[in-house]
Amino acid sequence: MNRFAALAVSHPAANAVGQIALTLGPQGIVLELAGVRPHVRGFALGGEAQHATLVVPYSALRGLVRTGPYLVVSFDPRVLFPFNRFVLTRVQRELDARLPRVSSLASWSKLVGVVVASFLGLAAFFLGGRGNLGRTVSTVVGLGVAWLAWSAMSRLRARWLQGGAAAERLSRELEARLAERLGITPGDVEVVDVRDDELAVATLAAVARPRWLVPAVVVGLVGLVGATLLVKRFGVVARVRLPVPEARGRLFTDVPRILEHARVDVAPRRASCRCVRADSTLWSAPPPGVAILVTPLRGELDAVLLRPEAVYPVAHRGKDVIELDVQVVNGTTVTMPEVALVFTFWRRDGNERKNIQERGLSWPHALEPGGAVRWRVRSRGDALKVTSYFSEASERAPFAPADTFVRLLEGKTPASVRLHAATMLAYLGDERAVALTRGLGVLSPLEERQRGLLLETFPPFIACDASAAGACVMNRSDALVRRVALRDGKGRRVSVDDLFFPGRGLRVEAVGLTPPLRVEPDYEARR
Repeated sequence: MNRFAALAVSHPAANAVGQIALTLGPQGIVLELAGVRPHVRGFALGGEAQHATLVVPYSALRGLVRTGPYLVVSFDPRVLFPFNRFVLTRVQRELDARLPRVSSLASWSKLVGVVVASFLGLAAFFLGGRGNLGRTVSTVVGLGVAWLAWSAMSRLRARWLQGGAAAERLSRELEARLAERLGITPGDVEVVDVRDDELAVATLAAVARPRWLVPAVVVGLVGLVGATLLVKRFGVVARVRLPVPEARGRLFTDVPRILEHARVDVAPRRASCRCVRADSTLWSAPPPGVAILVTPLRGELDAVLLRPEAVYPVAHRGKDVIELDVQVVNGTTVTMPEVALVFTFWRRDGNERKNIQERGLSWPHALEPGGAVRWRVRSRGDALKVTSYFSEASERAPFAPADTFVRLLEGKTPASVRLHAATMLAYLGDERAVALTRGLGVLSPLEERQRGLLLETFPPFIACDASAAGACVMNRSDALVRRVALRDGKGRRVSVDDLFFPGRGLRVEAVGLTPPLRVEPDYEARR
């Protein structure tokens, strides 16, 4: 018969794995690819291919090589692409639906072999003796057992994957018939059928009498003897007689002095302190409990948070019309009975105010903690001032808890309100402020500038309570640092040597530096 079916397995010489069938016709080879997939350096990538039948001329056959139990067949890549190199085993007469399962089990058997060999090696290691000599012997025996187990399982896997003596005979017949078509060897091939029940006996005999058993035992014994000699020569500690009476007599007198030196060496030299937040121009004055937030819709205003009675210049492009989106947020712990504001606009002429226009804003309802109201204001002028008529209780009330501002970040709140909520979380020292500030989304250029200032207050090292005499420097990282550098806005720099423990702060000198200060580890001094 001129029809053969085989299993293409993974091999360095192959670029495809799967089941194929070859029918040797008078003009060429009828090649059937049944579930063939690519194979690169031991890995089968991608899904299986569809069943395809190709007719390949004999002149396209570029290689016919036998390597051990495998038959390597390669074709011209210009004729057969992308699968053109096959390493064949388990040769049969017809395609068998069980062969892909055999290939899958063979792939898993590699992992099983590694696990079993590792387990046996570790078991031999932990069951060995103790001490230097025992550990050395256990290591040698463990490595030897793991190697022997892996080699035995590899040979058993190869024998099982080969498919028995009948498959070997058909593989030889396929090789001879291809060689005859190519004119390499003349003559007919006589096939002698061999039963597959010889596979078990041959496999057990090959594993029971491996050719490499004697060299492995010799190498293991030589390594064991060499390790024993090394331990005896270099691993024995000389006995030393300790002056026990003298040590007992001086023990209690030297311990306090040793402990005192240890305490000095591992303790900071400066006074401790703590920073709730880093110094920043955002809160050079404490933020108000009731915030008045604005977003310019027409005109330009260099402020996001308006403070009552402060004067803010207004810039225009073309007409002198200004339009503002105004938000009032109750960031205190008390309920405001009502909200009343007056926006005053005017045009400046030297020191005089002309064309004064006032816009009154009122919310005659209660505003709960964390609540916000919104207006749209439009007027003319190049300056404005806000007058607030809030209750005294709301102006003196403490800030609301951090969870109140976190709720302001939820939902479809305006960007100015979300930025204010993130700023208040940073001011209160809440750890959620970092992630929430970075996730604010798209902001206006003025709001983006405030977010940049806010992000500068989140580094691992911060300074607070800065003055002409010094500042509190706090290490908010999880690492111990022995030297930090203080920089001010003018680029001036001062190095400080001390032990800055994680989560703690030290009062340091900052003579000649102008707040706010930036702190960073001084890695240059370590080189």
